[in-house]
Amino acid sequence: MSENNLVSIIMPAYNAELYIALAIESILGQTYQQWELLVVNDASSDRTQNIVEELQKKDARIFLLTNKTNSGIADSRNLALRNAKGRFIAFLDSDDLWLPEKLSTQVIFMTERSASISYSGYSRVNEKGAYLGSVRPPELIAYNDLLKTNHIGNLTGIYDCESLGKEYFKKFKHEDYIAWLNLIKRAGYAYGLPKELAQYRVYAGSASSNKFKTINWQWRIYRDSEHISLLRSCFLMGSYIWNAVLKRM
Repeated sequence: MSENNLVSIIMPAYNAELYIALAIESILGQTYQQWELLVVNDASSDRTQNIVEELQKKDARIFLLTNKTNSGIADSRNLALRNAKGRFIAFLDSDDLWLPEKLSTQVIFMTERSASISYSGYSRVNEKGAYLGSVRPPELIAYNDLLKTNHIGNLTGIYDCESLGKEYFKKFKHEDYIAWLNLIKRAGYAYGLPKELAQYRVYAGSASSNKFKTINWQWRIYRDSEHISLLRSCFLMGSYIWNAVLKRM
């Protein structure tokens, strides 16, 4: 791989002492070596800062940025993006995990196909790491496909900022989903690998598991972010709910 295939990995972290070491170790274990990790400590009150500083001693590719006050996930990711030097942008939250072949599989896939966006399948695990199920996305999607359901798990998505530019996050619920919608508008298509390359941690009672909140957030995306008509928003919402059911089957 040439020097311009550096992957910048964006990791916001707030009070993440329970899992952040595991998340970073999954990056250190990647077979693909051309990466930098930008961790943003969002004014944590636990040992997050200390844990990352200890891991920095193991690898100079880990960079730690710190918010003086708690600023939220969008601002934290944007801070990391402003400091990112890589051609490729990838995301891993501080409680999720990558499998060792994740980066190598996707970077090779993207360079061979000249793809601007790629994503993969992933498994869902609980707080203790027990398997809950799998998400296997389609191999090709366009903007209209992504409106019907979020096929791109943020922990699996990679985009080429040389061709698409950097996409900064809005202060909006499901800000990662909005970012992928904007990126795919520019790219035309995103390409998926059906194999599972990551593990997404699900918490009982979390905001993402609250179906009513999630539906409300999705509706606001259609109407306020994407400015879609009322009738079409109703149709898309039906598709979104149906696809959410299918993902859990």
